[in-house]
Amino acid sequence: MSRLTGSLLRQITLAGLLAVPAVASAHTIQICWNDVGATTTFYAGTYHNPSTPSGSIFVDGFENPFTGVISASSLPAEAHCFVPLDSYYLGSAPAGNPDGVPHQSVVVFQTFTSAYENSVHTVGFSAYSYIETPIGTYTAQTFGGGACSDADFDGICNDDDTCPLDAENDGDADGLCADADNCPLDYNPGQSDTYGTSAGDACEGDVCGDGVVTGAEECDDGNFAGGDGCSGICTLEVTDTDGDGVPDDEDICFGDDATGDSDSDGVCDDTDWCDGYDDATAADSDGDLVCDDLDWCEGYDDSAAADADSDGVCDFNDQCEGDDATGDTDGDFFCNDVDTCEGADDLTEGDHDLDGVCDFNDECEGDDASGDTDGDLFCDTSDNCPVDANPGQEDEDGDATGDVCEADTDGDGVIDDYDNCDDDFNADQADNEDDGIGDVCDTDDDNDGVLDTDDNCPVIPNADQVDLDGDGQGDECDGDDDADGLCPATPFDVIYNADGCSGVQAVALTCDETATWRNHGSYVNCVVHAANDARSEGLLTNKESAAIKRAAARSDVGQ
Repeated sequence: MSRLTGSLLRQITLAGLLAVPAVASAHTIQICWNDVGATTTFYAGTYHNPSTPSGSIFVDGFENPFTGVISASSLPAEAHCFVPLDSYYLGSAPAGNPDGVPHQSVVVFQTFTSAYENSVHTVGFSAYSYIETPIGTYTAQTFGGGACSDADFDGICNDDDTCPLDAENDGDADGLCADADNCPLDYNPGQSDTYGTSAGDACEGDVCGDGVVTGAEECDDGNFAGGDGCSGICTLEVTDTDGDGVPDDEDICFGDDATGDSDSDGVCDDTDWCDGYDDATAADSDGDLVCDDLDWCEGYDDSAAADADSDGVCDFNDQCEGDDATGDTDGDFFCNDVDTCEGADDLTEGDHDLDGVCDFNDECEGDDASGDTDGDLFCDTSDNCPVDANPGQEDEDGDATGDVCEADTDGDGVIDDYDNCDDDFNADQADNEDDGIGDVCDTDDDNDGVLDTDDNCPVIPNADQVDLDGDGQGDECDGDDDADGLCPATPFDVIYNADGCSGVQAVALTCDETATWRNHGSYVNCVVHAANDARSEGLLTNKESAAIKRAAARSDVGQ
């Protein structure tokens, strides 16, 4: 049983003793664990980068060799972690840190998996491993979900297990755990290994080089050297100096690493230009070093007058020598490799406008662009918006730029050239006083010299801002400017009804904006009907009636 002893352990106890740093290759700066059922995987983090597991971790004094290495990014999200509060590696450097060691973070975690009962466990590390000399004060941690500590998962608790790190235990009953037995399935308490093969004599089997022919061995001369009739793997040797598989005493072409003269033409394969043919009758009849069966241009020296462009046409018959195609397919006297419109007679139906589209496929022949970019059936050279489809070619301002690509800054469907508020959305282009500035961007809608924000009648001119009853609504738009419930103070220069009310006052009395309305629409509907009635009675002009309706629609009455 492996246990924690002596100076090999920097023990981290329940009391939280500070580990004393020593000269080492790495440091434990974080510990993590993840319980899944009865299985616990433990992670020990370092800022170095070991490629293979090294060293051990002690839990409750029991040594567990590390078995895996993972990157920090592979740590399970559900793992629980602990960082010493006084470590300056994953957190802020402590006050008075004299050595200025830069902060570090975990690069890799070394891992092992075991079973532990759920309880408080102490943790420590072996020296001289990649995870050693913990930095900071580690306290004992609570983890585990098993019945007991069982490192090899054989169902026997570590304290009762003869071989706590080997589930096979001592299968051959020779007193040695299987993980330390050089023949775990064969009884060999003495662990004899005569030939130093790491396999005990009891299970070694045939041993080449021991001077005894056993099992499948063809020979055994007591050594591993070859060339003496018995090879290093104890098989009889056959001399084949050129390695062509033919013994020297049978090799017609000794020194040839092929099989000799396979075509029996008297020329060994390694010097036979046309291996497989009788060189005397069917080899290289034109002497161009190309065998006749592979010679495109048999009868000609391929090095000088064969098929230089490898198009399958011998040079002496190649009308387009240098063309790697087959010549002039369409017969227009333009070789295929330079024929823009292969398949058409370039002299009459090539690409006259040089736009990369052959004439017979060019919808816009004569156009040096690529044709009709926006697909509106107008070639780019004659399209007033070549990148935006506009089949009607509308151009309201006659500037040769189609309406669909004219600027519309506020996106209200009215191009800037005709928009009375080109920075503010106003598709209806409403302009109360017809001054060319839309209401949404006009700061004085009634042009009375008073800004709308200060005007007590913003849509009816009243430069004097007279407010007889002081209710914040100018007399010009106040339905009851003397606050008596009737209209005795109707301006002298307007038409008024039998109650002494002007059209504006009549609408205001009928549709009191201070009343409780069901909703905004109810109020606007009342104003529309009242304004129409006042207009019918001659109390309002059409323009005044429209202005009152717009003001009601823009108000928040009833909302």
